[in-house]
Amino acid sequence: MGLADQVAIGDFSPLPASANNVSNCNSLPFTQDALVTDGDRQYAIWISGAERAPLIAERALADGGWSEPVDLQKLPGSPFNLPTKLDPHHSYALGVDALGRVHVAGNVHNEPLRYMRSEPGDLSRWSAEPMIGEEEASVTYPAFVRLPDGSLLFVFRNGRAGLGDVYLNRLLPEAGSWERLGVLVDGRSTGESPYLNHIAVSAAGALHVSGCFREQGGGAAGNRDVWHMLSDDGGTSWRSVAGEPLKLPLGHHSVPIAVPTPSSGSGLVNQTGMDVDPAGNPHIAFFRYDESGATQIAHAWHGGDRWQTRDVTALTHRMDTETPIVDASVARPAVACMADGEVWAIFRAAHDGYGGRAACVRCTPGEELRETTICEGDLGTWEPSFDSAALRQRDELHLLLTVAPPYDAERLGASEVDWADQSIGVLSLSGEDLSRALESD
Repeated sequence: MGLADQVAIGDFSPLPASANNVSNCNSLPFTQDALVTDGDRQYAIWISGAERAPLIAERALADGGWSEPVDLQKLPGSPFNLPTKLDPHHSYALGVDALGRVHVAGNVHNEPLRYMRSEPGDLSRWSAEPMIGEEEASVTYPAFVRLPDGSLLFVFRNGRAGLGDVYLNRLLPEAGSWERLGVLVDGRSTGESPYLNHIAVSAAGALHVSGCFREQGGGAAGNRDVWHMLSDDGGTSWRSVAGEPLKLPLGHHSVPIAVPTPSSGSGLVNQTGMDVDPAGNPHIAFFRYDESGATQIAHAWHGGDRWQTRDVTALTHRMDTETPIVDASVARPAVACMADGEVWAIFRAAHDGYGGRAACVRCTPGEELRETTICEGDLGTWEPSFDSAALRQRDELHLLLTVAPPYDAERLGASEVDWADQSIGVLSLSGEDLSRALESD
């Protein structure tokens, strides 16, 4: 049974080539974004074929078919002219600027930035050039964020795990070149890594950034302290959600903490979800251990006066964070705020009767928790990432859907034969789809 047959609600659109998932780079929560919408055009990037090539295709929303994919490995002068590395960090991110140029960065893990951009509205013509050219020698987690005024932001870590800084670049509308806004979060001075959650932009254009910290040399058990900050002017100046001005670069001692945790062993895992509701209030989804020691998905939100939290799952399994590779039996959650005010946490679980299926929990503050299934099949270690622009501009949730292998699949003996030809496509849901599903459950 194919993915399309397993989708419980919404519409599924297969991409025009299968996915090579052996590197587990096609379904990662820190990818922002593998899907991106500009007006009525949606672009997708995924890894495919024996050469693990990044392919990019486009379609017209809502019902258009996908174009013939462009292989970024084969473009003249492409920085992507080598197979995607067998490392889950090496995903690809897309952004579209105010001129309609598509920007791509990826296949990096503590390596020099790989980046190129298309001509306006034309996926057949590309140029490869430096972005800024400085402090880009050890890049990980590249992310593009589009603001309502057309400015395109680029966020990335420069450095390595436990010893890195988060940088922020900006491409203004009509501008030909990027500018460096500076170091957003400093981890090197304190021997830490600031790990970012999904970056969100409110309907009013406020830029929300959140994450956690991890000390140098520590594994996932050392993740601590969920923090949050926001900018009302496209990243030039920053403040706390309470309105306190903040001075860059922020560090662990100065960034506002939304959910304080113990220094280790809280169950927190880096790089989960965040979004902003129609009133401009931030919502963060994260992991924590409950009183029995089981891993739960928790929801933190700021309702205008203070941060509040509650668990939105009732799982019985404990995901051990003391190991080099977390078992990923629960997907790191995404959170999506719809125009009707409803807040949804999106996840997948392998136990407690889930069997690898994907689900959405309505976790709107003040309402009872309600859950519905969005994909019935076993998605392996799939983790949700969605099209940020489509969510805010169209009030639609577009998820890249595929079956993903264990993070350490290569060590466990997985081969290209096992994972090189997987189905992949886009699951599209509206708020009405989700609400109707709850009514029928």
